[in-house]
Amino acid sequence: MAPPDPDTLLKWIKPEPPTQKELECLKLLKPGDYEIYNERLNNYLLEAREIFIRMGITSMLRSGDLVVGIYTPAGDMATASMGTYLHSVSAVLCLKYIVNTWKDNPTVGIKDGDCFYANDAFYGAIHNQDQVAIMPVFNDGELIAWTAAAVHQSETGAVDPGSFVPAAKSKCE
Repeated sequence: MAPPDPDTLLKWIKPEPPTQKELECLKLLKPGDYEIYNERLNNYLLEAREIFIRMGITSMLRSGDLVVGIYTPAGDMATASMGTYLHSVSAVLCLKYIVNTWKDNPTVGIKDGDCFYANDAFYGAIHNQDQVAIMPVFNDGELIAWTAAAVHQSETGAVDPGSFVPAAKSKCE
């Protein structure tokens, strides 16, 4: 499986245009609704980040080198809580790869209860030490959002300790 071409990756970094349904939903918001719902989502994510940090064992996780986020059905970040702002892009490219590669693929598709896991820098993570867990969120059978959690794992089993291998001859080393 070949990684996306660089032009596609650059396109995926930018937000997708809003769908017709998203524009219709915007019209339903009353004054103050956005602020209330946004604050609720951010509070959920703050708690998720705290739980993530407390449950993990890697020093990078404990120091806050992570992101937990909620993303649109197209894969754009809606809101997130992170300790390292570089991770704001960790899940976006992985998500857009999943959406564009597997959503309409009859042999894979995207279903309620699926969990995708990625750490390949060719498909979105910053480097192979970034581990990204992604799950779709459905409501009445419709994909309405994605959740993702990404963390920097200092050891991934490379040929050198710490998984930074300057002399690697292939990405698998």
